[in-house]
Amino acid sequence: MKHLQNTLKHTLLILALMAIVIGAKGQGVTLKVDAPDKVEVGEIFYVRYVAKTSENIDLKIEVPEDFGKLEVRYGPSIANSTSMITKEGKTTTEKAVTYSYSVVANKGGKYTLPIGKVTVGGKVYKSDKKTIEAEGGDDEQVMKSPAKTQKKDTPAKSEKVDAFVRTIVSKDKAATTDTLTLTYRLYTTAPSVNAVTDVNYPYLKGDFYSRNITPKQIDVKTETYKGKKYHVFDIYKLILQPRTEGTKKIAEGSIVVGFQIPTGEKVRDPFWGEYDAYKTENHTLKLEGVTIEVMNLVGI
Repeated sequence: MKHLQNTLKHTLLILALMAIVIGAKGQGVTLKVDAPDKVEVGEIFYVRYVAKTSENIDLKIEVPEDFGKLEVRYGPSIANSTSMITKEGKTTTEKAVTYSYSVVANKGGKYTLPIGKVTVGGKVYKSDKKTIEAEGGDDEQVMKSPAKTQKKDTPAKSEKVDAFVRTIVSKDKAATTDTLTLTYRLYTTAPSVNAVTDVNYPYLKGDFYSRNITPKQIDVKTETYKGKKYHVFDIYKLILQPRTEGTKKIAEGSIVVGFQIPTGEKVRDPFWGEYDAYKTENHTLKLEGVTIEVMNLVGI
C-alpha cells in the first residue's frame, strides 16, 4: 500500500512538471515596442513593434491605427525574419515580425504610443506602455526643421511604380509524359517588395499533378523586358505533370503586392543615422491565364 502511494505521488509529480513545461512552451511569445525616449518637434522617427517566438506559428501584430496626436507619416511596413540561435549546445529557430512606422510630433509635450497585441491560441500578449517626449519648438509649431528633413511642402517626387506578373509555362504543347514548369514572375520598377498578400492563385482542377517548388529565399534578378529594365521575382513556381489529353486552360488569378517606395524625404534615426524614408504602396496585379495543349505523342 505504501509503495502504491509513493508510485502515485511520483506520477502526479511528473504530470505536474509536464504541465509546467507545456505551459512554459506556450508562453514562447514576446512583444516589445522600440522607440526613442526623446525626439525633437518636427523630427521624423521610427516606432517599431517587434514580436518574437521560438514556436512554429505565424505572428500578426494588432496595432491601433490611431496614434493620438502623433502624426503617422508612413506605415506599417512589415518585415518577417527567421534566425538560428545556439545556446549551451542546443540550436533553436526564432521567428520575428516587425511593424515599423514613420512618426512625427508636431508639437512639444509627452505622447503615449498605442499598445500593440498578439493573439496566439486564445491568449493575448501586449506590448509595454511607452511614452515619448517631444522637445523644442512651441505649441504652434507644425513644420519640420529643414535641417532634419526636407520641407513638408516641397518633398521630392517618387516615381510611379510599373509592376505586372507574367505567367510563364515551359511548353504550351506537351505530351502526357512531359514534365512542365509553371512560373508566376513579378516584374517591377520598385527597388523593394514589402509583402505579397491576398493571393488568389488559380485552381488547377484535375488536369495536372502538381508540386510547389517555390524557393523559400526568393532571389531578385534584373531583366530587360520590351526595352525596359525591371527587378524580377519568381513569386510562385510549380512542376506540372499532365494527367489526360486535351486542351487545358489555367484560369486567371490575382495578388496584392506591397512595394516600398522612396518618399523623397530623409529620416534621422539615433541608431541608424540618416537615410531615405519609404512608404508602402499596395498594387493589385492580374495573373494571366494560359492554355496548354496536351497530346498523346507516342509513335509520332
